[in-house]
Amino acid sequence: MLKCARKYGVALDVVRPARALREVMPIWYHPGLAEQQDTAKTAAATCLRARHGVTTVGQCVRAAQRLTHPDGTHRANPSCSCLSCVRDRVDLACPNPHRCAMAARKLVDRLHAKWQPVDRDPCDGLTLTRRRREENELAHDENGRIVFNPTLTLAPPLALAFWAFHIRETNNAVARRPPRPFAVTGEEVEVFTDCYAFERDS
Repeated sequence: MLKCARKYGVALDVVRPARALREVMPIWYHPGLAEQQDTAKTAAATCLRARHGVTTVGQCVRAAQRLTHPDGTHRANPSCSCLSCVRDRVDLACPNPHRCAMAARKLVDRLHAKWQPVDRDPCDGLTLTRRRREENELAHDENGRIVFNPTLTLAPPLALAFWAFHIRETNNAVARRPPRPFAVTGEEVEVFTDCYAFERDS
């Protein structure tokens, strides 16, 4: 199957992944991981897969949450007594929950900015507003006019992100709209005023 995919140029290509898509992406051998040493074969990575059941970016983020939890009960040692670590040792038989949480955080930190699971979806300046999308749904039900949504943001399912006959390299840079050019070219303007304007801050 992989040979066939390579032959016909099947590749993952997303301009702007939505947060939901970034969270369902598989973390192991993620296409957006920075080129560093292979961390999928370490003891912590093996424990994350086998005992914690971590397969996606979202699960990796949840496994690392104890490190930044607001209650501050987590301690950086194998015998940490915070609720999350105790549960991992008892229920999952994890020998070192802190090591696994650190490995999960490192994996997420290695992702390129485009694939980072940030809180909000990226704004591409093209996506229709929520109100416009709701109006489109009503128009669809009534066979009315629908406004085209030119969004570049892709939401799940993950299958929509794959393209066949793909010939260019996958771009991990964050897609941004170029700044809008001004109609008037910038030029220096000299303004004369009296001291009364300075006193009134106008």
